[in-house]
Amino acid sequence: MQALPRRETAAPSSSPAHRIAAIELNPAGWFAQPNAVSGDSQVGHGTGLTTGGNTHAVLWHGTAASLVDLNPTGFSNTYAYGISGNNQVGFGYGDVTGGPSHALLWHGTAASFVDLHPASFIGSLAFGVSNDNIVGEGQATDGKTNALLWQGVDHSVMNLHPTAFPISRANDVSQDSQVGSGSFNFMSNGERHALLWHGTAASVVDLQPTGFTQTEAYGVAGAIQVGYGKGTATGQQQHALLWQGTAASVFDLHSLLTGLGHTFTSSGANDIDASGVIVGYAADSTTDYAVKWTPIVTGDYNGNGIVDAADFVEWRKGLGTTYTQNDYTVWRANFGRTAGSGAGAGAAPVSAVVPEPSSVVGLLVCAVVGIEFYARGTRATAIGAFSATGLPSVWHPPLTPPRATTSHARLASPGRLRISTL
Repeated sequence: MQALPRRETAAPSSSPAHRIAAIELNPAGWFAQPNAVSGDSQVGHGTGLTTGGNTHAVLWHGTAASLVDLNPTGFSNTYAYGISGNNQVGFGYGDVTGGPSHALLWHGTAASFVDLHPASFIGSLAFGVSNDNIVGEGQATDGKTNALLWQGVDHSVMNLHPTAFPISRANDVSQDSQVGSGSFNFMSNGERHALLWHGTAASVVDLQPTGFTQTEAYGVAGAIQVGYGKGTATGQQQHALLWQGTAASVFDLHSLLTGLGHTFTSSGANDIDASGVIVGYAADSTTDYAVKWTPIVTGDYNGNGIVDAADFVEWRKGLGTTYTQNDYTVWRANFGRTAGSGAGAGAAPVSAVVPEPSSVVGLLVCAVVGIEFYARGTRATAIGAFSATGLPSVWHPPLTPPRATTSHARLASPGRLRISTL
């Protein structure tokens, strides 16, 4: 199948004036999907004319023509789930592993692969990477999974498994923080707790709030963790959640998905980047949507992510009704700021959106002004009062094969699934 041309879709007039560029990432004969992005590079997995029907980990640099098959000799199937700079991680299996999966690290080519598998485990998987820190899981000799952390240039492994849980896994890493979950059985509907570590098993923090029976953390950036949860607090529906290092700090991101033209019944947060952008999904009764929650920038009155002259125009139009003279002072003090240019004054106080006991923690708190989504099988569309950037309509819990909703991998800028920060 021929690669589709680059396409741009303008946001409607009710949205800030910026454009959406969706880029087809599948070369002719390939059916692949991206799972993670770092800068101009993406990783994922797929099948092609040369894979013999097997699934191969792949790397892109923003175009279909740049696809690199990362599958090393001796592996029948490989998958890439994390990327940070020139480090790509995932797992694979084949003759060289004797059957079980082994956690893998690549540096841009199939020949560069490093087998991260610890000898004391039956199998292993890698899901997230930040510089030389890699997280995932290993299957112990008793058959239960343990959260693992690989560190440094020698990839020394640390077992993060907490004794309070029979099963654990680590999904993402940022600086000295790792997130994942601990559970009591292998059943998908079993009790599961979102967990946070700081480099050791003893440092574990249970993020499970009151009123939840299932939570999991999928993404971390600095002091902020995101994921999902369900229980009596959510009417037994899965909701996207945000934490600030403790169970008591939880905030339900699903509560912000209102007034957008859809009645969303469930949602989840997959990752957060250093600028506070959160990506995940929301679903109504018929359709899943890829979702991006974006942070508020103080003084950004037209919601385009930067405090500029256009916001002065908005202020003048609304002076005496929507805005006051003090809002001009706020605009002037923050002129030039963008979503990601710093904390404090550049970000709205959490109390503006998130009720107490949350505190003002700067940009990473992600007070949400709208959502942006890409509907399954449709072109990029806008809902709500703000812009809509097309995101690939794929949502995947890291331990299960991703549920592809299209046979074409598309990179929608600046949309992303799993975001790795450098």
